[in-house]
Amino acid sequence: MRDFGRVQNFLAGRLLSQKKIPNDKSGINFVNLGTAAYKYRMIEIGIKKCMGLGRSALIRQLLSESLYTCILAALVGIILAEALLPYFNQFIDKPIALKIFSDPTFSILFILFVLFLSLLNGFLPALILSNISPIQIFRSNEFLKGAGKSYRSFLTSIQFSIAIILILGLIVITKQIDFVKHKDLGFKTDKLIYLKIHYSLENRANTLYNKLKLYHGITSITKTFGIPGSINVSGYGNMGSYDGEYKLMVIDSLTLKTFGFKIKHGRELFPGENELRLVNETAFKKLGINDFNDKKTGELKIAGVVADFNYSPLYNNTEPLVLVYNSNYSADNITMRVSYPISEAIDYIKNTWEQVCPDYPIEFGFYDEYFASMYKKEENLAALVSLFSILAIVISCMGIFGLSVFQSEQKIKEIGIRKVLGSSVSEIILLLINDFIKWVIIANLLAFPIGYYLLSLWLEDFAYRIEISWWMFVLSGGIALAIAIATVSMQAIKAAVANPVDSLRNE
Repeated sequence: MRDFGRVQNFLAGRLLSQKKIPNDKSGINFVNLGTAAYKYRMIEIGIKKCMGLGRSALIRQLLSESLYTCILAALVGIILAEALLPYFNQFIDKPIALKIFSDPTFSILFILFVLFLSLLNGFLPALILSNISPIQIFRSNEFLKGAGKSYRSFLTSIQFSIAIILILGLIVITKQIDFVKHKDLGFKTDKLIYLKIHYSLENRANTLYNKLKLYHGITSITKTFGIPGSINVSGYGNMGSYDGEYKLMVIDSLTLKTFGFKIKHGRELFPGENELRLVNETAFKKLGINDFNDKKTGELKIAGVVADFNYSPLYNNTEPLVLVYNSNYSADNITMRVSYPISEAIDYIKNTWEQVCPDYPIEFGFYDEYFASMYKKEENLAALVSLFSILAIVISCMGIFGLSVFQSEQKIKEIGIRKVLGSSVSEIILLLINDFIKWVIIANLLAFPIGYYLLSLWLEDFAYRIEISWWMFVLSGGIALAIAIATVSMQAIKAAVANPVDSLRNE
């Protein structure tokens, strides 16, 4: 028996090495190719059954082999995750820790996943092979050749569905980020610089402002309490028919010019008009009045209406806003519109700050960069989806390539006969890729409603958002289909141009 064990191991090794079954780290690919590879172990199983090995022993062997493979893959995966985690954290700009050893719940879930994957991969071959008589195995009947085909094809569809959802997500997320970053905010952000004034520097704000105003490269300058993107003061009171909360921004006589805010109705405020107010269009609509000039509306006396501008990220709708002169508020920002060369204007700002506030670090920036940074989380998400999309596509291609190799070997006699009877290379290629196209189309039908639902939920976070269009589905499905056809065609062409004499002789 010991010598027989050496012989059967040798036979099994030769069978597996000659057939060159593809292997990868994807769970679905592992299950797919594991169930496909059972054909190459038929002789081994047949010899063992002839020598009296029982069904339960065969099931235990196949399940334990699957478990050992999963455990080995899990160990390799943990090592790679530990090594690459610092780079991944840097990529997504978030500190993520691997809790497999520190968190008992995570450890138990990971172990259960490994056990589930090994069972999923080993159960079908164990059930089929252990129940077949040695005579059927050695005859290699047609049932055995086709067993598990639908099971593997369905898993391939699930795999491609995930890839399609990721591709669709990447398209939608990229378009939404582009939309919010380039949407008209209601004021001009080009060459517009903010300079933050700490409350402890209140007594030096005017000196700093007057020195900056002298520089020829600063075309317009204003002091405000609150700026677009950071208006934190709220008021609450009666404004005619509107009785509720509104945002409050303290301005001076040059604020509208510096930012480029537009007056829609009425007029601007003049210096000294501390009792009058400006409101944005949203607040004006809530007032429900037509003639307001110099008339008191509730607790407010309004001089004019400013066109709506986005003073918060585009997750939120524009809220009522009141702009007011008020000398009791100290400025927390100085905003400047600069001319070229911008680098010289920045140097002047820094030097002036060093002269007036040498004991406090300068904090300044451009408004366009400031608003773009508000969507850093979404940009990280887009980068992450891009990475996972590439990985999903690569893994899917590996799986579909492995199955195409398996399918072409299953049809080797059919291909040879068709070539002898005059079938062209294109007809044989179409024969081999036909099944894969069908399952990728099914994957699209599975992915589209799921992708639409998930992305619609994500877009609900934005008050201003794009519409999910039909062309996004066509593009994502088309990319997946093109990748599948290109992958399968590599093996299909190889099988189609092979010498039919060799395939029929081998058969």
